Amino acid sequence: MSNSNKQINFIPFLDQNYEDIQRECLEKQCLFIDTKFCPQQTFIIDNEIKKNIIWQRPYDVTNTPKFFVKTPHRRDPSQGELSDCWFIVAIANITLHQQIFERVVPLNQTFDKQNGYTGLFHFHFWQYGSWYDVVIDDYLPFYKKTIQPWCSWNRQELNEFWVALIEKAYAKLNGGYRNLIGGTPIEAFTDLTAGVEQRFKLNETIKERKHFFNFLIDSLKHSCLMACSINPKSDGSDFEEIKPNGLVVGHSYSITAAQYLQYKKKLLGMIRLRNPWANEIEWAGAWHDGDIRWNDLDLDEKRRMSWQDSEDGEFWMTFQDFFAEFDILEICHLSPDTFKEEFHLNTNSSQVSSPINNEIITSSIIKNHQTSIRMSIPTCLITDYSPIQYKTWSCLLFEGQWIKNFSSGGRCITTCEHGCNFWKNPQYEIETNAQNETIKCAIIISLMQKYSRLKTIDNPIDRYDYIQARIYKIKTNNSTSISLPSQSHAHYINIKTYGNDDLEYIGYTGSYINRREVTLYLRVPPGKYLVIPSTYEPNRDGHFLLRIFLETNYSIKQLPTILSSSSLNLNEQLTRLTISTPINSSLKSILMKNIFLNCLCPYDYQAMFKTKRKEHHYIIQTLGQMQTDVKRYKAVQMLLDQIFQVLNSSRIALTSAGFVPSISSFPTEETVREQLSLLLENVLFLGDLALFFPDVFHRFYDQDQQRRILTSWSYSFAAETEFYDEKSLEILSLMAQELNLIEKSPSFHNPYVFKQKDQQKKQFVSVENQQEQVQKKKSKEKIKKKRGPGLSGSRTEL
Repeated sequence: MSNSNKQINFIPFLDQNYEDIQRECLEKQCLFIDTKFCPQQTFIIDNEIKKNIIWQRPYDVTNTPKFFVKTPHRRDPSQGELSDCWFIVAIANITLHQQIFERVVPLNQTFDKQNGYTGLFHFHFWQYGSWYDVVIDDYLPFYKKTIQPWCSWNRQELNEFWVALIEKAYAKLNGGYRNLIGGTPIEAFTDLTAGVEQRFKLNETIKERKHFFNFLIDSLKHSCLMACSINPKSDGSDFEEIKPNGLVVGHSYSITAAQYLQYKKKLLGMIRLRNPWANEIEWAGAWHDGDIRWNDLDLDEKRRMSWQDSEDGEFWMTFQDFFAEFDILEICHLSPDTFKEEFHLNTNSSQVSSPINNEIITSSIIKNHQTSIRMSIPTCLITDYSPIQYKTWSCLLFEGQWIKNFSSGGRCITTCEHGCNFWKNPQYEIETNAQNETIKCAIIISLMQKYSRLKTIDNPIDRYDYIQARIYKIKTNNSTSISLPSQSHAHYINIKTYGNDDLEYIGYTGSYINRREVTLYLRVPPGKYLVIPSTYEPNRDGHFLLRIFLETNYSIKQLPTILSSSSLNLNEQLTRLTISTPINSSLKSILMKNIFLNCLCPYDYQAMFKTKRKEHHYIIQTLGQMQTDVKRYKAVQMLLDQIFQVLNSSRIALTSAGFVPSISSFPTEETVREQLSLLLENVLFLGDLALFFPDVFHRFYDQDQQRRILTSWSYSFAAETEFYDEKSLEILSLMAQELNLIEKSPSFHNPYVFKQKDQQKKQFVSVENQQEQVQKKKSKEKIKKKRGPGLSGSRTEL
């Protein structure tokens, strides 16, 4: 394993351990077959294409397959039939950076049968805060007639297969080849490096183009990855159209070099690009491969620029032409997950354009408040350049969620004077500090939507929600102050709310945009700030990862979404308190979830369910206090609608993961444990509702066959897990009898109905007593009126 991987904890994806599988295959002398990513799963593409495809191992199509033929090179990757040019651009770029490449692609892999070939390969990818080790077998899609690869490959070395194999591994990570259709290079850059994105529109907003070109040179020197593209028309009619100058509309290009060239007493800014098609479709303008201008350069200059006249998709052009032809530039800056050492930068003393016009975003909810990393980051992210400087940053990782009817308030309408639901969105309070009050602190905020590429959709443009973040300065000192220790830290707080008068609007991350990740760079004076992420549409469910990079000493707080009763109707309050989600906003439930998900002991469920029952009873008590049966009926119906949605989603996820109660071992994969927790908790709450409100429950349960089937399946599944404590099992058994899922015991009675009637009787007695007291009070006042004012208690002489 390369040195860059020694300090990294790679999590086995889908619980498939590479070393264990390799050892087993060698002992049994067999080739690995990946049952967790078979052709039926990998290849959900058009049926007509499937008919022409055959799955073969490389040894089936060539006698001399190689993982690498030569040293990995940027010209190796060539796009196949899949529309994933954005991913091919990314893997071509990482070949330019040995440390990054060796982290993603373990080099000790081979097709040599005498040296450990077992048909097993693996690759490393970063996803939402963790590095994963993804194993695959070497079955690849080929055309039946030509035995030419359908997937990506190396057109120059037909027996080299690392490109096809890493594409298959990335497809597995994202749920299949189909899910790689359509994307942006920055997504793949991030998954290969754990870096932070920056996006520029190449238009008149960038004034100092010379400084901007210097910024690109400096970024490339410090291992930043870059790509560019030309925007298609709004109707997409010219998508992948080849322009007369050879450039392709709506297509991603790698940027592999930028440098100055002295040409006939002129200093030209030159930039090198690569079309991932790796063919003759290249730039046909000035300085194309066959341009006579190259004849004016000596051999050493040509070598320095790595120029060659070949149909490989790579070409040079002037920065002036580049700026005129391309619309979007994406840069991936490396995070602490990429390099441990500090960057010593030799930069120009002149000011370089600040990245203030890019589109950006942010978000919230804490995953691990102890995740604090000392890091270095290139000064290409810093506005103020100075010669030979480097900066040390701190990085915090948080996971969060927008939850329908709870923490997904949507956009703030400008004219609403903040009377909308915008303030329901998750909030973060950040406090920056500096020794000199006049020094501004740099903050980089990155928000990334999670799991969206796992969705099965027809149009890739619908994959991501439109998101945005707004930043406010906190003016008031009413909040609990944060003492700044010698090192960075983060922690929860119980309750925090701010009014509109407490905040000063600082800015926003740009228009709402449907991208996976959006970032914000800004410099602010020391003080407290509030970041509020939101989706454009309210009540959109979604998970996200928030990364915050801070240049100086700081403190950060998660602000739970605590809403006053006046701002919520009772149904919304019940939903907020009730419906289970993978991440809840209360401190208690977050801590409980972390303990539960990080352990491998099924008995830890029992402690959790005892606490959950108390929460359920509090909600049921609130329902019981409703003034009318109609309101209670609507509230219970709303809760059950959402509970059944959660149960169905968990059922699908657990079935797909192959988890079978009483057979499967306790799941080690976090997503499976998450879904198991959701199902078990919501079945238990379903039982409480069915027992406390049987009349309401039966009204819209008995006639709904789908709900009856889902309840029966969920009950059977939950009971077989044997994870419940004794009291929870009793509730499940009573629910099953109440709903006729199992035969009723002769001694069956619903204890909650009895308690409910008893409570109503007590309430009735209490009401009678209150009425009696009211009558006595009225009588006294009547007597008082007869006596007249001022006569009470006085003696009258006759």
